[in-house]
Amino acid sequence: MLAVHLRPERLTQFGFRPLEVLETVQTAFQGADVTQMVRGNRIHELAVILDDSARRDPEAVGDLMLVNGDGVRLPLRQLADVELTNGARASTTMARAADKR
Repeated sequence: MLAVHLRPERLTQFGFRPLEVLETVQTAFQGADVTQMVRGNRIHELAVILDDSARRDPEAVGDLMLVNGDGVRLPLRQLADVELTNGARASTTMARAADKR
């Protein structure tokens, strides 16, 4: 499992909010519906999600591009440390980061 440890000083320096960063990471891992396609009388949801192999690669996750409210674009690795870890530690880290919002 991967753990994402946000670096508060970097978030502040570049104008990123922790909750927005964590929501982007969550979308990369769990996916999100972005639009609907209509074919005949059927509606299909179109979702985006990070490739399965990339979700297990700390370097690939660190390459996720984030955009703040001012349009500043930075890869996740410049705002957080991404590492392989056991599941319990990753869950605790994400819960603590969410509590700090």
